[in-house]
Amino acid sequence: MSRAIRRGIERWLVSPAAPANPAAPTRAEITASTVITESIAAVNGFALTNSPVTTPDMGSRFDKTVAGIDSAGDSSLNMWDEILQGAATGDPARDVLAKDSELTIYRMPYGDVPGKRMEVWQVTSTGVNDQIDLSAAGQYQVGFSIREVPEQNAVVPAAAATV
Repeated sequence: MSRAIRRGIERWLVSPAAPANPAAPTRAEITASTVITESIAAVNGFALTNSPVTTPDMGSRFDKTVAGIDSAGDSSLNMWDEILQGAATGDPARDVLAKDSELTIYRMPYGDVPGKRMEVWQVTSTGVNDQIDLSAAGQYQVGFSIREVPEQNAVVPAAAATV
């Protein structure tokens, strides 16, 4: 078994368009997305959690549980602020992540490798906020509400054929 850190392997993309089938996004849907991998400074959340329900009975002192409600906690991305690009060029990641934008985030934990597992998160940006730290490079944080159950077992589609 080989182990590796995710930096340099994992890929993140964002699109204002929802995939026709979140369990099987197409190569065209992914290609039309904005790559934000190199702009990400930190990832918070983007995890599906469950709140088990206690089901006690009189036959045992042990409280059994059953799977309960699924949810995704607070999720956000800390992004490097491309402040030196100037207003004319803008920050492509910041532009696409604007407040109230309904987005699809594609997370490829093993890289853009056809056949590997990927995740599809349908989210709404809850806001873009500058992070102020006088001793660090400029960053901003983008919060997200999760609109749909995330697809955590989608598959990276085959690469587009080259001519």
